[in-house]
Amino acid sequence: MSDWIEKELRANFARASRAGRRATNTEPRASRVAYRAQKRALRIELTNGASITLPVRLIPSLKGARSEDIRAVEVLGRGSLL
Repeated sequence: MSDWIEKELRANFARASRAGRRATNTEPRASRVAYRAQKRALRIELTNGASITLPVRLIPSLKGARSEDIRAVEVLGRGSLL
């Protein structure tokens, strides 16, 4: 790999890393998630102390999911839900 490509990749990686750290410190992220079976809803707690409860039917990727699958939803490293 040529030197200028490697230099550009390192600069872009450093810039993206700084942006990621800045976003982690300033943007609310999911910190916990719990399934409310009676309401068939997910309660998502955010890093800023707020919480959101969403009916599962409003989450396209979970619309037809079984309760067992919804209970398995978890928060990933940077606050994404899986």
